[in-house]
Amino acid sequence: MDKIKLFDGTILDIEDSAFLDHIVHIAKTAAKAKAAADAFTAENLRHVEFLHGDNINGIYDNLALVVYEAPAAEEGMEPQAPKANPLIDGKTVTIALCQM
Repeated sequence: MDKIKLFDGTILDIEDSAFLDHIVHIAKTAAKAKAAADAFTAENLRHVEFLHGDNINGIYDNLALVVYEAPAAEEGMEPQAPKANPLIDGKTVTIALCQM
């Protein structure tokens, strides 16, 4: 299992083959999923390490959450909200990061 380590030392299990723009964490409970999503603060994204076992696979500084724009509303249609990031679906958290 791969892991991500945030600036404050938080370590989360993530699905193998993660990319900066697609990181998936599966929590044991919905409450833990919310806590994991809340850990992705600007402060915690100052320094991020991706780990495979005990080995560091990647080190990134000054990351940010991807900001999704709301899709354009077609005539006569209600405007839609932008996609959430992190996105929480039950116990699954999906995060998209980018370099600043």
